[in-house]
Amino acid sequence: MPVNSKRKGKIGELEVVKILEGKGFTARRSQQFKGSPTSPDLISNFPFEIEVKFKEQLNIHKAVDKIKKESGKEFSCVIHRKKRTSWLFTTTLEDFLDFLASKE
Repeated sequence: MPVNSKRKGKIGELEVVKILEGKGFTARRSQQFKGSPTSPDLISNFPFEIEVKFKEQLNIHKAVDKIKKESGKEFSCVIHRKKRTSWLFTTTLEDFLDFLASKE
């Protein structure tokens, strides 16, 4: 991965951490603490794993499949955006509904 891509990924992860912390949640970049190629991008107090993508060209289905496969949790998501756009939260509808049902 080119250095510029790593830097851009770090910038995206830090943006998401700042947004989550601004809303009162606990979050930090996992790469700084226990990062590995298969670890999630963020460690948070959410009961699910988060993958962050800050890319202009993103195959969202591939990204969701990857985090689902690598995640040790039942629910996972991809938080993503392009330059000059809002952050989006993506997961499968089935996983989202199962997650909601488990919280009732």
